[in-house]
Amino acid sequence: MAALAKSQLLAFEQESGERRDDLRRLLNEAVINEAKDTASPEGGARRRQTVDDRMRRAHAQFARAFRRHAIPTTPAYDVVGLMAALGCCAHCFDETPGVAHPNLATTSTHLALRPEHRVPETLLDFATRIDGEETEFVPDNLLVLTDFGEECDDEVACLLAERARGVRVLLVFTTEHYEKQRATFEGFGGRNCAVVSVGDEASVAGFFRPGERNVLLQIGPVHGKQALDVGAADYDYYLLGTFGNTLNSKPKDGGPKEQRPWTTAVAKALHDGAARRFIVDTMRGKGAFKFRYPELRAVFGARHPIVRHVANIGWRNTVGRADPFVGRFVAHLVRAPEQDDPEGTREAGANYATVRAIVETLRQKSVPPVVSRVNAARVRHVASAYLRGLREKGARFNLALDVDRSGRVQNSIAGNSWRASRITDGYGYILSNLNRYFGVPVQFFKSGKPEHWEPMWDTPSARDRASAARLSQLFE
Repeated sequence: MAALAKSQLLAFEQESGERRDDLRRLLNEAVINEAKDTASPEGGARRRQTVDDRMRRAHAQFARAFRRHAIPTTPAYDVVGLMAALGCCAHCFDETPGVAHPNLATTSTHLALRPEHRVPETLLDFATRIDGEETEFVPDNLLVLTDFGEECDDEVACLLAERARGVRVLLVFTTEHYEKQRATFEGFGGRNCAVVSVGDEASVAGFFRPGERNVLLQIGPVHGKQALDVGAADYDYYLLGTFGNTLNSKPKDGGPKEQRPWTTAVAKALHDGAARRFIVDTMRGKGAFKFRYPELRAVFGARHPIVRHVANIGWRNTVGRADPFVGRFVAHLVRAPEQDDPEGTREAGANYATVRAIVETLRQKSVPPVVSRVNAARVRHVASAYLRGLREKGARFNLALDVDRSGRVQNSIAGNSWRASRITDGYGYILSNLNRYFGVPVQFFKSGKPEHWEPMWDTPSARDRASAARLSQLFE
């Protein structure tokens, strides 16, 4: 294998720049994997591949497809929120004014990204507008509440926000480990705006200025606080996600019981206290564009660390699944579309839609599978076990998915009376195609949840294996 890699690399010497470096890196990873597959620690006979070996090889395939074939990955939810708050892309949104909510004292204008702008190229268009010398932004002062470090859309949104020429920006990190996340932001090159913890009450309350255009964008939840003082100056409020239905404004699903409603209370107070109120509805992923490598490279540069970060989060979100313990809140994510839908996308779950978009991209580019035959029986077994977990694991805490005798879901956060078989159909499709195109083992891998992601996703590549073993973060 080493000799083969050497001859191939010599052939690649005519390739230029980034592509040659990518190919060299991927072949080196292949050499490492091959050595692990064929030799024992003592240098003896071939050893059996572990799940961890296979996952690291699959990650290399995914990373290669991300860069070479521009597969779409994670929806850019928070970037869509930033687009709305800065106001330089007003033409990209449909507006529905005067929308009431039973738990809010005031109405709001709902914003939805128009279908023609739900495409990856929108990121480049938005960044170009941000960098344009003639671009006019709505706010003079922009305060962003963000759970930086939880996904990758927060990170990209924050890096874009600080580029808005003439806008005074304050990033307020709402997660734990503030110093660590601030260092991460600076490691991504973020140095052109103020960054504070949500606990820095004086900085938050003193940021807005009377008589100026103040905008508060909430793309992250505020936990552990009964209220958030943003001062007395008028401001416009933009909330990402419909009220009470997303992490930004629904009760926290863990921690001290008495504090769980505080997350909703803070969002409600910020909404009702604003001069103007906007809710950016990304429709559970269908109302946002997805990140791709070509646009990220054009906006940040091929070697910017945010590009690899987006790819790794895309890997976690594509391969990892939500814990079935909270079945009624997550079951819809993997569901397949209705069989009688000729377009194949209506009411499909976000996880299903992401994998379908990846598969369609690879097929359009005639990329061959890496596995010629998928174990269909194994796929059915894993998908059925996941449905059982969704229905049973959280029953004691009223979190389980309720399926009636006719096989229809009755308590999903995404609506009722849809067939539960769509879960096994959708998850089966995901398992089959991740195995077929990347070699991902056909089994359940838990992704975790915001603020509590499973640690093995932090060290997914072949070059991470030594540190993953040391930290007990191997895939199993």
